[in-house]
Amino acid sequence: MAGQGQRWLPDAMHWTPAGVTATRCNGTIHDFGLLNPLAHISGADSAMLQAGAELKKHLQ
Repeated sequence: MAGQGQRWLPDAMHWTPAGVTATRCNGTIHDFGLLNPLAHISGADSAMLQAGAELKKHLQ
């Protein structure tokens, strides 16, 4: 799966000049935010906290 997870990197670099931040959260899978059993793993928890902080910063 590590090779599969690297496919996002070129897309992330494409969006960086537009101010978009891409973050890799180890230990997560696609749709981790929608799967309740995965809600409390450290990668999912930190990703949700980061997303919430960024939304709060930009929506104030």
